[in-house]
Amino acid sequence: MNNSLLDPADLTMNALAVADAVARESVAWFVDRYGAQADAYRLLACYAAMPLVLTPELLNYLHNRFLADAGLPWVAEVDLLLSDLVHPVVDDLYAMPPATRAYLLAELRQRVGDAKLVNVARVLIHYTRRLASANSALDDEELRAQQWAAMVYLDELRPTAVREVAQAFRAVADQLNVQPASAPFDMQRAEFARLAHITQLLAPQIQAHVELVEYAKLVSRLLAGETVDGAPTSVQVAGTTLTVPNVLLRHRLGFEWVTVPAGEFTMGSNDSGNEKPIHRVYLSEYQIARHPVTNA
Repeated sequence: MNNSLLDPADLTMNALAVADAVARESVAWFVDRYGAQADAYRLLACYAAMPLVLTPELLNYLHNRFLADAGLPWVAEVDLLLSDLVHPVVDDLYAMPPATRAYLLAELRQRVGDAKLVNVARVLIHYTRRLASANSALDDEELRAQQWAAMVYLDELRPTAVREVAQAFRAVADQLNVQPASAPFDMQRAEFARLAHITQLLAPQIQAHVELVEYAKLVSRLLAGETVDGAPTSVQVAGTTLTVPNVLLRHRLGFEWVTVPAGEFTMGSNDSGNEKPIHRVYLSEYQIARHPVTNA
């Protein structure tokens, strides 16, 4: 089927539906093996979805604070961290895929109610502040992201979180706008990508600030090298003006891009065991840099 004939909104909805189905199956596959304790394991996974990133210590804290009477052994924490529901980021830091996190958070809200979610958020804010004053495995940026993830659940702190995210975006954009167009911007690119990812994870809780979410999506698309026509290049978020840096709009990461039309090609070889069999492969339209990238 030619995907270029599909409406982009349909593709997005299809992708979300697939991601949600995968999340449901992953959670079911994880908990079903634990028999009578399956529901307690499931609830542990739900609480573990509240932070943006997990450490063994934080998971143990959530276990003891909210599931002390569930009868779960401590090894349940190890089981979760070694499962397919999370993936290691760096040493002793773990994260959930966005679809899995969203699915488990929705279930947690349904099971415990908004009032309990607010309580969990307050506990996480207190815990994160304590980590900030200690020798934590999380750096300052990760601690701040953890704070935002909890703050967006609290009516009185949500505007502050939105404003701080917008100001973080603004700081990176300002750095790019004052440096020469030919200068490398790998560090700013990585920070833009991090902030955009965090914003989209927080999107369900900051729906009243759609401008920030749409800005994050636009930045993600530009960083991925997509052509974005007609999108606003400046928005107001919580008193902060966010602009798309000229370097993203003008050079799109410094590459000149060409469009490769959709079509089929023959892949594989019958002469090599690793490449058998020869088969036809269909690729949707995509873009590629006109010139090769080298380290010279």
